[in-house]
Amino acid sequence: MNALLKNNFKQNWQLYLTTLFLIGIISGRAMTSMLSAAMVLPFFFNRQNKLIATKMIVASALIIFPVFISVLWSSDTNTWWQRLITKLPLLTISVGLISSGFTKKEIKKIIWTLSIVVCIASSWTIINYLNNRAQINQSYLIAQVMPTFLDDEHIRSSWLIVITMILLSWQLFIQSNQKEKIIGLILLIFFFFYLHLLAAKTGLACLYISLLTAIICFLFTSCKKLGLILLVAIIIIAAITYQIFPTLHNRIQYAVWDYEQYSNGKFLKGSDDGNRIISYKAGLNIFSSKPLIGVGFGDMRKEIIKWYAIHRPQSEEYEIMNPLNEWLVYLVASGIIGMLIFSIGMIYIFVLLFTKNIFSFCLAITLFIPLMIDDCLETQYGLVIFVLAISLAYYLKLQTKSTSDTVSSV
Repeated sequence: MNALLKNNFKQNWQLYLTTLFLIGIISGRAMTSMLSAAMVLPFFFNRQNKLIATKMIVASALIIFPVFISVLWSSDTNTWWQRLITKLPLLTISVGLISSGFTKKEIKKIIWTLSIVVCIASSWTIINYLNNRAQINQSYLIAQVMPTFLDDEHIRSSWLIVITMILLSWQLFIQSNQKEKIIGLILLIFFFFYLHLLAAKTGLACLYISLLTAIICFLFTSCKKLGLILLVAIIIIAAITYQIFPTLHNRIQYAVWDYEQYSNGKFLKGSDDGNRIISYKAGLNIFSSKPLIGVGFGDMRKEIIKWYAIHRPQSEEYEIMNPLNEWLVYLVASGIIGMLIFSIGMIYIFVLLFTKNIFSFCLAITLFIPLMIDDCLETQYGLVIFVLAISLAYYLKLQTKSTSDTVSSV
């Protein structure tokens, strides 16, 4: 019996490690950090898919290199080190997952585990909402959202949900029986309505742009009827959710009011998108002072605080933020040279891992949008979500190649 258990563990330890990692993401930052580091182990003990793993090392290195080299002109080496550590899961997670050489059956288990873990975490948020419904509904009128998993990072949690929806849909299309399709559809419906209850703009933007992309693809193939049905259904459902979810209704009301304010030059305290625009202005002004190599990832925060002290002295501490655009972050911290190296790394990843498939295309868009309107790769959860998605996209790409795919061709 002991020998059987030992042999089973030896054969499946990479799957167990990945399952623990998925649970760890929801469990907190400390667990995420430890398991992100441990995920590199398959690279040393297995080393399957050597070629793609090597290419992922190159792509990740290109993204990390501007951060690494900026130590030469960063006076705050402690902050620089923190920024570098945040980026390392790009290597450890992607190389570890790809080196594991998971089978189709194992990838199915991983995606189902991810879906169940995210569903449980989302359910906790709903329970909390139901216990404090009146207070939370009111908070949505002042740019606040309900507590959620991932330490209340609503942008990252809503992003993870949309990514999970796409990965699950892709998996269901490739290999699933009737029972799995029914359960999967129930989960997708649950996630869809939960995103509207949460009403995080980034998650909803990713969801609807992905859906519209899919609909456009259907309309230009033999599935025109399906595309039209989906289009009508989405319009109807969007109107219904606006009426039945006070959080979504209040969130949209606030967004419209906020837009009216900052479009007229009024940047009020606590303004959501107004602060986003100010972060862009701060980033561009700081970049213009050192356009070639930037101010360094170690000193970026210090330079941002200095800019706000001069140009926005009335700003509260929580309003002082990094430029909410990943390319602008690299421009500020590593200049044009660093931003170009970062861009090459990102393009290389997308070329390696994505294919001409509707699910792949929607996933690529969903990964791209938050990088344009947030600094996701500068946060632990954001980077972990990104690298998990691209790693699973690699396996689904392999599976898609062996699947007859007329409906999902772009």
